[in-house]
Amino acid sequence: MSNRNGNPAPAASSNSTPAQPWSWGPLAGLCTVIGAAAMVMVWWPRHGLTLLGAATVSLLLAGALLAAATSLGAGILHLLGGVRSMPRPLALLTASALGVGAFSLILLIAGLAGGLGRWLFFALPVVGAVAGIYPLWRLWGSCPPLPSGRSVSSRWNWAALVLSPTLAVVIAALSMPPGVLWTGTMPDDLEGMGYDVLEYHLEYPKEYLAAGRVGFLPHNVYSNFPSNAEMWFMMLMGINDPPQSGAYLATALNVLLAVLAGAGVYIASRLGGREDCGGGPLAVVAVAAVPMLATVATVAYVEPMMLFHMAVAWALLRHYQLSARSEEEVPDVFARAPLGTCALAIGLVAGLACGCKYLAIPLMVGPLALGLLATRGLTRLSLRRKGRHALLVTAGVLVAFSPWLVKNALLARNPLYPLLWKTLDGGDWRAEDDARWKAAHLPDIALPQRLDRAWRHFFSHPSIALADGEADRVAARVNAVPRAPGDEPATPVEVSLVYSSLYGPWLWWLCWPIFLTRRRSRWDLLLLVSAGGMLAFWIFCSHVPGRFILPAILPLGLLVGRSMAAVRPSIRGMMFLLMLAPAMVSAMQLHLRFEVDTNELDKSNSLPTVHDMMGDRPTPPRYVFGQLNRLLTDAGATPDGPAKMWLIGESRAFYFRYPVRYNVVFSRDRLAERLADPSIPAEAIRDWLRDTLKVRYVFVNWSEVRRLSRSYGLSPVYARDDEKLWALGRVHELAGDASVEVRSIVPKSSKRGAPFWLIDLDEAPTPTTQPAETSTSAPTSN
Repeated sequence: MSNRNGNPAPAASSNSTPAQPWSWGPLAGLCTVIGAAAMVMVWWPRHGLTLLGAATVSLLLAGALLAAATSLGAGILHLLGGVRSMPRPLALLTASALGVGAFSLILLIAGLAGGLGRWLFFALPVVGAVAGIYPLWRLWGSCPPLPSGRSVSSRWNWAALVLSPTLAVVIAALSMPPGVLWTGTMPDDLEGMGYDVLEYHLEYPKEYLAAGRVGFLPHNVYSNFPSNAEMWFMMLMGINDPPQSGAYLATALNVLLAVLAGAGVYIASRLGGREDCGGGPLAVVAVAAVPMLATVATVAYVEPMMLFHMAVAWALLRHYQLSARSEEEVPDVFARAPLGTCALAIGLVAGLACGCKYLAIPLMVGPLALGLLATRGLTRLSLRRKGRHALLVTAGVLVAFSPWLVKNALLARNPLYPLLWKTLDGGDWRAEDDARWKAAHLPDIALPQRLDRAWRHFFSHPSIALADGEADRVAARVNAVPRAPGDEPATPVEVSLVYSSLYGPWLWWLCWPIFLTRRRSRWDLLLLVSAGGMLAFWIFCSHVPGRFILPAILPLGLLVGRSMAAVRPSIRGMMFLLMLAPAMVSAMQLHLRFEVDTNELDKSNSLPTVHDMMGDRPTPPRYVFGQLNRLLTDAGATPDGPAKMWLIGESRAFYFRYPVRYNVVFSRDRLAERLADPSIPAEAIRDWLRDTLKVRYVFVNWSEVRRLSRSYGLSPVYARDDEKLWALGRVHELAGDASVEVRSIVPKSSKRGAPFWLIDLDEAPTPTTQPAETSTSAPTSN
């Protein structure tokens, strides 16, 4: 007897269920968490309880929302049918992935209809949880457990203890505001002081929330990218007051999604049953100990959600391959699932990954296509069935991904706006905007430099964002023997950065042993080819940012698990030691960077909060949001009123309490156009800003102007000529510390020596010939 897909029907189960062997995994995981908590208390004794308490609350709230999404996803999975033969952990993980994506798409549809509001953000989890209770109960009761396998050894479950130091840093980082961590180690830091996160990952969801709808934002081109993760960030901000506090829940959500991605790797490693389930714990360690994963998980990036969906897609692909084998090859009942259901689920989850970031399209389509072709059982299937499975995968991808294409087509007349502008047109995107975009995002450096960057990421230090001279200087300080007279010794952080990497080299070293044994298979070759293809795409088809190669850790981690299970037991201990040492070094690197990034902020007995960043307490020079918020309050700004400040070179608008005008580098800047037009005098620009747009202040962040001019091509008018800026109004210098008063300066005497300028349009322009003047009072307000 066969099921509707032509696979043998599972045999009737007997009344007696064989007893499952005891698993040490939960106990090892509990010890890992306890060890991480103890390290938090030892490393940061003054703030240990605060850090643990804040992390616990954030994780519990984010976990409750994920549980509600999983319940809704169970209902979706139940509608697909044929999931009873799917292993219970894989079914739960697939339900979670489908539910997370469903939440995002529901919020998108509600936003396009103008229905965003606090009631929706509270009602959606409640309705999702209630709607999926029965399907979740059926799923739990009908799906079989994972196979135990003969090669599972309890000692490998304790490999999770290696992750305790990394987990300790993650716990501490959960209470840090965005833009603080992983930024202050060196000049021109890796993350641009949280530039991407504060510029668009968190900012445009906040703008959607304030407007009550999802719309086209001409000043922020990134808002037109797929935004599955940003929809969740918007919901988390909507249930908080002020919305900026939702950043903590966004970070906690990312950490939980990274954990679930590790669970997907573990499940994919266990699906082979007796073949390779013994390497599951080591596969998780290989993935979780990668330093870059911890850094992106503790900041509101979209990569953790993308990785989660991609890990589930890999596990479903493995399940699909095993289900296609004959009954003689795979006697386990669980492995004989309906292939059509598996194919559709793979497509839906892969489409949700593409809905997190366009990058998932090239990094998932190839592995999925190769995985379907490499399935051994498919060689005995008819061409018609092969085509039907491929169509089901394609249909799933389109169903899950197309809402973002439709949204762009409606709002910008280009489904992929701003990509393929010459072919599809769209919006107010212009030729010069497209040229600047391509110059910043497409490969524009020679191959030797690209290979050098790849080497630095994987085997050297992560200071890729540094200018070459600065990177060489740091390396020289570490390696110089003897040191030149008067040279300062290298700091521990510099030593750590030079002799570590963003990605653990053990992933590349320990994935090969499986190919030296007789247990290698097409699955292993698929994993290796996929990882190599991802690396090639990253080097040759991108501008080589470190985060873009992060998906490669999934197939490499699975290969590490396979290698651990395939080699002789006498060699496994040595391989584990090869993994243990660099994993501990990576954890210490994260610890040192956390110390440096928070040291200058820790001026009192408590670490900074979002409220401190917004002005309730003194902050370091690079954060002036508190001062600017107070000036806007004095100027009569309101949350739903016109923007009274225009930002130049500073698009990190997330910490502003009131609406402000800003432009990301690639969006059209109408102020720059007027400043560059010699026929428009400064007086006309001032009248346009003050009378037409109701702008009171113009804020200039000169350090960002210089950085963005070098990297992304900020309008040259700001870097070349600021005479018109001086003529707009009274120029003031802002010190970063909120305790320092704003003081007037003479622009030509400063000549951009001040990090920040505040131009008050209501005051007369500063004379450029008078001597410098110092004032102890802030600009007056109306």
